[in-house]
Amino acid sequence: MKRFISIFLIVICTLSVFQNGRVSAGKCIICKFGSILTPLNSSVTTKLNTDRQLKSRHSMTLSLENSISVKATLDHHTEKHLPTSTKSDEDLIKPSSPTTLADMSPEDKESFVSVFTSMYGHLTDPIPSDMVVNLVGVFGCSPKLFYTLTQPTLNSALSILAVNQCALHQVPPKDSGLFLKGLLSLSPGVLNSIPKSSFVSILGMVSSADFFDDIPQSSTYNLITALSMSKSSVNCLPLQTLLSLLSFIASQSHTEYLMKLPPSTHFGFLGGLLDTLDDSSPFLVNTIPTSVLVTILSPVMSSRVLSVLPISSFDSLVSVLGSSQALSKDLPVTHFISMINILITSPKILSSLNPNNLAKMLSTVATCPSIFDSLPSTLMRQLFESISVYLPSSLACITANEYSILFGKKN
Repeated sequence: MKRFISIFLIVICTLSVFQNGRVSAGKCIICKFGSILTPLNSSVTTKLNTDRQLKSRHSMTLSLENSISVKATLDHHTEKHLPTSTKSDEDLIKPSSPTTLADMSPEDKESFVSVFTSMYGHLTDPIPSDMVVNLVGVFGCSPKLFYTLTQPTLNSALSILAVNQCALHQVPPKDSGLFLKGLLSLSPGVLNSIPKSSFVSILGMVSSADFFDDIPQSSTYNLITALSMSKSSVNCLPLQTLLSLLSFIASQSHTEYLMKLPPSTHFGFLGGLLDTLDDSSPFLVNTIPTSVLVTILSPVMSSRVLSVLPISSFDSLVSVLGSSQALSKDLPVTHFISMINILITSPKILSSLNPNNLAKMLSTVATCPSIFDSLPSTLMRQLFESISVYLPSSLACITANEYSILFGKKN
């Protein structure tokens, strides 16, 4: 029993030493405070190896009562190798300067996010703006956090930011840029696992096409790929963010950009864009600069691409063209010839279209002399014959005057 008590007291004393944060630096904890153990009828002897400056080895012999000896060889630890004192949750996440946040250890930064989400993740009411600025700042100064955090913790942190939209506008541009750069460095699969409402809300921080000039091309591809995996994400993007992304894409060489993407990604993103334009028709198609839409849509309107375009996207494209004379006028007439040829030679595509959408496009063609006058009359006759067989209801949706311009007088 005495042996047990002696060992127990030695352990307690040793722990008390490790909890003392105010000891002179550079000296071994056990060496310096080994004398504390002597009243317990034990002796401590150390032999230092000075060949190692930071961590040396020493041997220690504890001679306990009744001639029991315990020998061990341990690392020689100085105080700077001891764990720092643990901060309370409130102290850890209290508002701090950017410098303080940057100086935090990786472990403290990860703890910061974990504690933050556990304390505020369940709240739907706004929290102090300086707290939101701090959370963005922690991610901004340590992009590795996006990879080390678990998906649930990351999702929770982004949800907190999404709820506090007003506070996000108070984040310094440099910090928000670094934050978004780190976020978009994640793989498309991880981005797609973020709740859509949070993801599109966070993307609302992008307010200029210049943002995409400042991030790696791979990050923009990650965003486009993630958007291609969910059409609803494109549809829900804040207008300024969508304009910024489309303007950036249009400013690049299309051969170097979208055409580098896998066809499924390209068509997925394009399908989401066309659905968005169609759903908001005619507002959005007439709000986005026409030159931007022409640049993005032109490469798709070749016979080769149109023939493999998903029918749903083809239908949306027909509707979008029928919603904007400005867009239709600026597109090369050859694009309309390609589209009409596909409708003539592909009954499956033609019969699958929404009759109202086809009627809108026909009306636009009829009221744009620059387009209609360049279309061969034989091509229009063939189109009329195909429509009469596979989608006759669309002809009832155009006016008699438009019908006469397109196909001549009714029999």
